[in-house]
Amino acid sequence: MNDFRLIKLKQFVLFMFSLNISLAQLEVGDTSPDFSAPICMNGEDVNPDIVMGDYWSLFEEGANKVTWINLFTSWWGSCQTEAPQTEEIWQEFLAENENYINIIANGFDWSSYSCEGWAEEFGITYPMLDGGSNGGEAWSLFGDGYIPHNVVLDHNFEVLYTSS
Repeated sequence: MNDFRLIKLKQFVLFMFSLNISLAQLEVGDTSPDFSAPICMNGEDVNPDIVMGDYWSLFEEGANKVTWINLFTSWWGSCQTEAPQTEEIWQEFLAENENYINIIANGFDWSSYSCEGWAEEFGITYPMLDGGSNGGEAWSLFGDGYIPHNVVLDHNFEVLYTSS
């Protein structure tokens, strides 16, 4: 195969691969598959890993419970701005509505803070997942290339909201 054809074949494969990645992101109305991730803060003493299906089953009947998943990186300024605001919302809901909302953060690319350092710096008390260097399963399901990214799932794993 000559060099030109080989280059075109590589471009085509990369194009098809990028289509597959963009189509893999769940949208509003889709049902999320169960996924798991290691808990790195605020819950790791109970269970070192979180499996979403098991996590939801901890709540009484799971009725009307929604889960807000916040995907972020430690180095991006918008994520740093959003963290204390998310904590404030969490605290407000804990006081009156803890049976209706969960907030889980999925941090990754821990170049500016460790998971523990992030929680300490921004006063985070909700569970935090370690997405490693690439975001883990949560990012592969919900991430769209922009951060921070927020997703809301209902008690049946249906995506109610997803946006960066």
